[in-house]
Amino acid sequence: MVKKNKYINKFKLNKKLCIVVGGSGLIGNEISKALVQVGATVINLDIEKNPKQKSKKIKYINFDCKNYSNFSDELNKIKKKYKFPDIFINASYPTSKDWRQNSFEKIKIESFQQNIDLHLNSYVMMAKQFADLLKKSGKS
Repeated sequence: MVKKNKYINKFKLNKKLCIVVGGSGLIGNEISKALVQVGATVINLDIEKNPKQKSKKIKYINFDCKNYSNFSDELNKIKKKYKFPDIFINASYPTSKDWRQNSFEKIKIESFQQNIDLHLNSYVMMAKQFADLLKKSGKS
């Protein structure tokens, strides 16, 4: 948890809407809590069905970032319901079904390649879709 100190006012995000993809994970959860502490409202897009966050300022939407082609549809739904987000953070970690059963020593190259593809492609494509919609919305 972020402790309030004399620097916190420099980072105020009052009335800002933030999307955190993977907001239920270890890193994403901490990012979401920190954003709320500085005044933002957070939309947590995550595959996790039971998010840990209990704040009224964190809204949860079930989203599988492996299906990143649907991301612009989710953004449009968010825009209609709330407004266009001010901030986009990707803390997701998409993996194949076999990823957690593997060890680094025993992983097959095909699985490694599939996971790198999932991770890199989802990051890049969601960032591109956000940037495209940001440009269309006229926001800087």
